[in-house]
Amino acid sequence: KLATGEYADAARLAERARAAHRALGDARGQAVCLTQLGTAHFRQGNGDAALQALKRARTLWRQHGSASGLAETLVALGQVEFFSRADYDAALALFDRAQARFAAAGDLHGQAKCLLNVGNVLYYDLGRHDEAVSRYRQALEVFRAIGDRQGEAFALHNVGNVYRTLSLGRHREGLDHLRRAHDLCIEMDDAFGVALSLQVQGRLHLSLGDHESARPLLERALALFRQIGDRDEEASCLHFLGVVQRARARHDEALALLRQAEAISRETGDRRALAYGPVEQGETRCAQGAWREALDLFQRALDQARALSLDGEQVDALTGLAKAHLGLGQAAEALA
Repeated sequence: KLATGEYADAARLAERARAAHRALGDARGQAVCLTQLGTAHFRQGNGDAALQALKRARTLWRQHGSASGLAETLVALGQVEFFSRADYDAALALFDRAQARFAAAGDLHGQAKCLLNVGNVLYYDLGRHDEAVSRYRQALEVFRAIGDRQGEAFALHNVGNVYRTLSLGRHREGLDHLRRAHDLCIEMDDAFGVALSLQVQGRLHLSLGDHESARPLLERALALFRQIGDRDEEASCLHFLGVVQRARARHDEALALLRQAEAISRETGDRRALAYGPVEQGETRCAQGAWREALDLFQRALDQARALSLDGEQVDALTGLAKAHLGLGQAAEALA
């Protein structure tokens, strides 16, 4: 169920299996189920429940052995710290510890997963794109060598996502990687992978200014994420559909979509989304001439970005603040 993106069903099955293992006194079985439960909660956007389950799994692994089992749980904990809590140092430390344990156990699949996750930190937090791509390509080689097609699809997706953000004429190469990942996920009936590749393809078209191509891709991704119950990715699709509508000067529709996205992010505790989401709302309100409301939105984004030490998001919020001050005729504040 986790592999096919049916997270609510996965959580229910993991709970039932854990109860059965507990009745048998099987600590290792409980640890496996708790890791699966934590992963299901994470994919549904419930970071606190995910952390609780994964920390209990980590305790059981430490008490009852299995280096690979503990390493899998450390990876899942790192993903929650990274994506849900935006604690990049904690995430990187967990991935490094997991990598060492996988290496000691000779687990190539686990080592490749760690390479993907470390690449994510290098890309999202540190902006070290070349290093991120290097990690993703190393993981891609390992996944292909061991015949892991789902891992191969994730690695292709991650490389394509980095190329999406580069202004180095690599968008076409990025789109090629994303389409290959999409085809693999369709072959494997991996709903989450299909949705993710559609979403990033949509964002690539959006970055090229091709809004008409971006919109149907994002709408298809949104429908799939809603079907599988991935709330964080649902919010992400709503956000970028809002960006599309703002670019099309459909400001009321844009604002409604962006507010839906923010409401979900508040429910799931996605702190990073709460740093960039208000910026797009602020830009929309600027386009509507609602300068004072825009000012409040940019300030809210700036406060959140500073709390998380997100440099890029701080720049976007400060730029928006200057625009709003100028719109209000406050040139001195805009230059401050």
